Amino acid sequence: MYGSRPQDLQVIFGVDVNDLEAPVRQATAYSTHLSYQIRQHEEKDTGDIALVRFEGGLPEGFRKAPLLTAAQAATALKTGKTVVLAGYGLSDGIKKTGAGILRRVSVPIEDAKFSSTEIAMNQRLKRGACHGDSGGPAYGVINNRLFLFGITSRGHNDPLDTCGVTGIYTNMLAYS
Repeated sequence: MYGSRPQDLQVIFGVDVNDLEAPVRQATAYSTHLSYQIRQHEEKDTGDIALVRFEGGLPEGFRKAPLLTAAQAATALKTGKTVVLAGYGLSDGIKKTGAGILRRVSVPIEDAKFSSTEIAMNQRLKRGACHGDSGGPAYGVINNRLFLFGITSRGHNDPLDTCGVTGIYTNMLAYS
């Protein structure tokens, strides 16, 4: 998104990005974190977070996800705890296929303190984020309810680019 013009961005509300019937909202503005331009290629703390404003509000039947609080995070975001990820990216990182359909998956946290602003997810069971999932949500689970806490950033320690090692997520709570 960095470097894009707001008028080039759209928010699609649906399970298939090619569904012409899915509600679409036009972006009117966005803002990336100030450190992203400088740190986007660093190993940790890249500042990979942005806000997007769009016109028209939420379509009927959609609602904002509740945000995880700092108090909830102390319990839900520990190494070994399970979180829920969602995105439209590739379903097969080796064959590079399956993008465009919304999927969700549960994975364990590999390192809750990967960096001061990021959390690492274990994707070694070939489940997790892949190309095209960037910007997608990560949810902590409390009493079977999902609470938004993170944003898909990038893969890590994946020299074969299979999306099957570690996924890095920006922890939104570090920016509040």
